[in-house]
Amino acid sequence: MYYPEANFWLAPQPSQPSSLTIQASVVPTADELIPVIADLARDRSVSMGIRGRLSHNPAACHDEMHEIGVLLKLPRRSWLLELCYPLLPGGRHPVHPKMRIRAPMLPSSVWETHPHTHRANGTRGYADYWACPLPPHETEWSWTNGGTPGYLDQACIWLFKTEVWLATGGQARVPGTWLGDDATHDPARVLASIPPGAPCRCGRGIEYGRCHREVDERDLLRTTRPRVLTR
Repeated sequence: MYYPEANFWLAPQPSQPSSLTIQASVVPTADELIPVIADLARDRSVSMGIRGRLSHNPAACHDEMHEIGVLLKLPRRSWLLELCYPLLPGGRHPVHPKMRIRAPMLPSSVWETHPHTHRANGTRGYADYWACPLPPHETEWSWTNGGTPGYLDQACIWLFKTEVWLATGGQARVPGTWLGDDATHDPARVLASIPPGAPCRCGRGIEYGRCHREVDERDLLRTTRPRVLTR
């Protein structure tokens, strides 16, 4: 209903990830833009319409203005988002989805400075950048419990925040404005956010301490290890 052009592709081989693509047009109408920016800047909930268009949530009613919304003119464009569902060896259900923008293509320089994207260690290229719509302590996801619609809503909020970030300088390699909480996915933050006994952030259904915690500890060690300089 909310994503009428959604297209799911079921991978024929377990080694290939299944994927879901949607068209998203997230920018609110002109009269809703300032209230939505004010809501997200204060981490309030917003309402979601067709194709992820955001609007002010009356339940979070307020009379505040936001200076960013007064100054911004955001492009009203359609985005093509892709969610990939990787299947771990021996698994029956995919783990937590990975999201990226398929169109319009953003230059790699944007992804390199974006505050909420992830790139696998040692990789380069546009296809290796993935969006991070949720902070690590909120990424528990279930394939069998209708997790995809809620994740898509968070993805559209992430996309709107990205539009604001681009319009406030992110596209020019200068610090743009990110609306709301600026939780990062750096290993130290992840390890501090998820208790070892909590479900793992990947959505596999295993305790974090027996799943991806060791991976995050290795990443932390890699990022904090002092460099040896040679002449």
